[in-house]
Amino acid sequence: MFTATQRRIGLACALLLAIAITVVGDDKSILVESPKPPAPGEPAPANQARIEAPEKTAPIEVAKLSRVPPVADGVDVFAAKSWIRPTPVRTALAPPPAQPAAPPMPFQYVGQIQGREGPTILLSRGAESFSVKTGEAIDNDYRLESVTGESLTIVYLPLNERQTLNPEPK
Repeated sequence: MFTATQRRIGLACALLLAIAITVVGDDKSILVESPKPPAPGEPAPANQARIEAPEKTAPIEVAKLSRVPPVADGVDVFAAKSWIRPTPVRTALAPPPAQPAAPPMPFQYVGQIQGREGPTILLSRGAESFSVKTGEAIDNDYRLESVTGESLTIVYLPLNERQTLNPEPK
C-alpha cells in the first residue's frame, strides 16, 4: 500500500508526463492512403471498394447567397431593442403670474380736524397735501373708507384692495 503522499506524487508525475507528451508530441501525423482509382480497362482490386466520382457538380448560384433582411409586417425583427423604459419628459411649468397688488401706502398721516360732519383727515404725499372725509376719493386712485381711533382704512380703487394706515401724529 502506498501512502497518501506517495499517491499524490505519482499522480503529479503522471500529469506532468501527459502534459509533456501533449506539448512536445512526436511530430508524426498519421497518413491514410486513399485508394487510387484503377486505370481504364483495369479491374479493381478485390479488397478495395468501388469509388464512384460524381457525374456532375451542381452550379452554385451566387446571387442567392446574398443576405436579404427578413421583414415581417413592416417590422424589422432583428433591430436592436432596449428594455429600459424611457423616462417621461417633464416639462417645466411656468409659475402662475403674480397676482397684482396695490403699491405701498404713499400717504403719511398729518393730523385731523374735528367738525360737525365728522373728522377731516389731513394726509401728505411728498410735497402734496390732502384733506379728506370718510368716503371721499384721494387723487382718483384711493378712497378713505373708514376712520377709527387707531387706524385709517384706505382702499386702492383699481384693485379694490384695502390698506391700513396707523396715525402717528408729529
